[in-house]
Amino acid sequence: MKRVYLLRHGKAEIQSAGMADFERKLQSRGIHQIIKIGKAFIKKGYQVSCITSSPAERAFESAQLFARQINFPENEIKIEAEIYTCDADGLIALLQKMQDNQEAVLLAGHNPAFETLAARVSGQYTLHLPTGGLAVLDFAITRWQETDVQKARLLEVMVPDEKDKLEESTRELAHTTTHAVQEVLQQSGLSLDLAKRQLITRHMIRLVKKLTR
Repeated sequence: MKRVYLLRHGKAEIQSAGMADFERKLQSRGIHQIIKIGKAFIKKGYQVSCITSSPAERAFESAQLFARQINFPENEIKIEAEIYTCDADGLIALLQKMQDNQEAVLLAGHNPAFETLAARVSGQYTLHLPTGGLAVLDFAITRWQETDVQKARLLEVMVPDEKDKLEESTRELAHTTTHAVQEVLQQSGLSLDLAKRQLITRHMIRLVKKLTR
């Protein structure tokens, strides 16, 4: 049996003009999310033998914070560029390259890859992995090269708290709706600049919050 922990980075700052997505750092809320999930990880008695992170600032910062909570040596955190760009299939390919002496590995990275992989394993295609969330996957294998979705099961999804989960779901819905509006306008030969997209997203967040009170 091999175990995989998928740690989605904590809540990050909004990308501003001139800032690369790669450079986004954790907000104070994101820092608290990772601290909470790290403490919950310890309480459950979970253990990890290897931590590998996306090189993106928000992911690596999350990996470092998490390592501190579980007393894992920060200087042993590995960086894997593929985690920043790959999809769920890419994650499987990455896991297949892991060293067999590692029994439980943690990847720190991003959606949609993390969420998609967890959803495929569980068969729950509405599964949501919020920022700071941790998906725990068990693979019925003895060698990492045997890694396959069909040989895995989702043990659980840990979230900082229910408020975080609802808030993240609200924002995801708002962003999805904004993207849909953008696509419709593009089909009509129109487009929205960043400021207008952000404005629509803020209005959608307010609307969803009112509807879910």
